[in-house]
Amino acid sequence: MRMPALHLLIAFEAVARQGSVSKAANELHLTPSAISHRIAKLEAQLGTSLFLRTSHGIGLTQKGRRYNEALSETLGRLSEISECLNPPDTDDPVRIHTGPGFARLWLMPRLTLFREKHPKIKVELSSSFDPVDFRNDSVDLWVQRGKPAKGDFVVENFFTEQFVPLASPAFLKSNPLKSISDLANAPLIYCSRATPAWPDWFATNGCGKLKLDWDLAFTHAGHSLQAAVQGLGVVLESLELSEPFLKNKRLVRALPKLPAMQGPGQHLIYPEKYLDRPHVAEFRSWLLACLS
Repeated sequence: MRMPALHLLIAFEAVARQGSVSKAANELHLTPSAISHRIAKLEAQLGTSLFLRTSHGIGLTQKGRRYNEALSETLGRLSEISECLNPPDTDDPVRIHTGPGFARLWLMPRLTLFREKHPKIKVELSSSFDPVDFRNDSVDLWVQRGKPAKGDFVVENFFTEQFVPLASPAFLKSNPLKSISDLANAPLIYCSRATPAWPDWFATNGCGKLKLDWDLAFTHAGHSLQAAVQGLGVVLESLELSEPFLKNKRLVRALPKLPAMQGPGQHLIYPEKYLDRPHVAEFRSWLLACLS
């Protein structure tokens, strides 16, 4: 049997990895019907079904899993050989991808320090909530809240996060909060990407049955914190990402006697071989040094 065409294999690998025809189509800049056609053609050539199609979505058959494991290993090896033939230019930037809140609230205030120490290393920063695929994305280091799904990369616990209710001094002056019940009746600001969220915090403090309502909701931590600064309510955010607002006392802890709640923490993720690139190793070392 002749080896299937590369474009069929790439379509299969993308669907297997994404678990979705539409997501694979978006990644490869094709239509879902084109992806489905390529999968059908590959299955016909191999004489077997690679995917199970159900009302809940698409999944790999047993043979499909075996084929995907072998293909992923082959593509990974091919990527390594290609990189050896054409090693990264020492003038290449170090490419970091993080969540928007971490980029704006933690990394950006410190980036000047890195530039002062390493003025010749270029830095390219991207931020979104999208996960990184190191085989297809131009990313060297990825910082994410919470651990990613298992993959062929190193995951370091960068730092843990301690979540507390925060509000502006002006808000607390006009809305004194003496207890958890006072807080439950206060205007709460939600961050849809926050982990833990308000219900988690109240449950941890023994008030899981309280009926909570919210007044404002945002996607980015920076927006929810800014809303709290403006006196629009109380936000639940980590002390680590809120540091710029706490330092200048634009925000303070709403119930300082209550202990902080530990969140999933920020994680530093990268393929181990990327540390062979001096500028990537330097940036990683600098990041870790920021915590000491």
